[in-house]
Amino acid sequence: MLLRYIQYITVVMFVVIASACDSQSERLDQVSSLSTTGGHDDSKAGTHFDAKADQAQNFPLFQDLAIVIPKEFDRLKALSILPESWLDTVDEALYNSELGEFISDESWLEDWQLVSLRISPCSPLGQTAYAEEIDRLCWPEVRLVFQPIAKQVQHLSVIKDYYADDRAIHALYRVSPDTEALLKVQREIAQGKRLSNFEPILLAEFEALRDQHAQRLLEQIYALRANSSNQEHDRDDAQVDQFTRFDYSLLNERSEYLDEQFALVFSQKLLEYILVPFCQTQFLHELTAFSLPLGRRPESAELWSFVGFHQVDGVLEQSNLKVLGAHTGALLYEFKGEGDLKSEDVSSVDGDIQFLKDFESLDPEIQEQLREQVVMDPRTETEVKARIADPYQTLVSHTTCASCHRDNDLLFNFHNLSYFEDHEITIAPRTINDVKRDINWSQALFSR
Repeated sequence: MLLRYIQYITVVMFVVIASACDSQSERLDQVSSLSTTGGHDDSKAGTHFDAKADQAQNFPLFQDLAIVIPKEFDRLKALSILPESWLDTVDEALYNSELGEFISDESWLEDWQLVSLRISPCSPLGQTAYAEEIDRLCWPEVRLVFQPIAKQVQHLSVIKDYYADDRAIHALYRVSPDTEALLKVQREIAQGKRLSNFEPILLAEFEALRDQHAQRLLEQIYALRANSSNQEHDRDDAQVDQFTRFDYSLLNERSEYLDEQFALVFSQKLLEYILVPFCQTQFLHELTAFSLPLGRRPESAELWSFVGFHQVDGVLEQSNLKVLGAHTGALLYEFKGEGDLKSEDVSSVDGDIQFLKDFESLDPEIQEQLREQVVMDPRTETEVKARIADPYQTLVSHTTCASCHRDNDLLFNFHNLSYFEDHEITIAPRTINDVKRDINWSQALFSR
């Protein structure tokens, strides 16, 4: 499906890019409060947040690892990347949630498009938040974010050219997931084995292959740049001057989308270098989705539902969402119904509805751990959000979907690297800190 789409996009010669990067946008170093607790030397990585000088050597930067696509650019359709049956499965799961509605009645299949992607050269595999394990027991991963973008839609009596519906899909793909050393390490982790207990021979083989795959992924990412060597010779002096002004450190839409021709070439390269080789159906290991009810009124809807999935032989199957202990990896809480798969249903005011209902009946020790990992008490909310925003203190499995997604300016904006209505892209603090960790890890890889 993706290969057919490459043939299609090479024929397309025109696209309207309506949004441009704001030159005053913040850079990663200006907004990230993450301290480098992973053991890397941050003095060298800090140079990668400087201005535009020597950007060919300043790699990776924010836009290399967090690629934001303007919602007006609709060439990368979800149906060209995800099987249609997967979108149907998501639709059905959300219907069976507290929503009780098919989101396809409002967001049509053809409205779904790729709005962003995250490149993690070494995404944690483990279940506990210990810095050395996070940075060693990890594997390269590509994360895609899809969202339905409606065109010429009336919202609150105003016609919107491009309106991002308040729902999204996050699809996570592991690079070369059938690597035998990776599978062995995953089995050891599933049995509760810690880094210090791994056989040295297995660990050395795993880390060598991990670095090899991460290096390959980063090389492909660098080749996406407009000023990469494989593209410079095709540009005249004026165009070369244009891409030398691209600032990949800005927390905004990818710089190539400033220019119509660059945008088309970039999207074709994105397909060829990233989506085709790394985002095949069989490489997906996790998919999550969320939505509000129909009606496009998030400020008054007061309900969002999150659902989770994994794939088995290309078939998307729903999974119950779980919360694990940050320091033990033990199961603390599972969103489940009576014999049926369950969604996580959230109110912006009341929080995780089922979670809070079940909380009082949990063991006191589990309650204490959950208070530290889940946003549930206004008195500790700031502290818990800061802990969740630090990738060395909290893995994704250590908190609820809503806790991770609700650290935005608007209480009813649950987006993370996706769009809220007609606003600019929402980039949550956790995403910013994840990118900084990935940059630090990449620099450590380059120095080995």
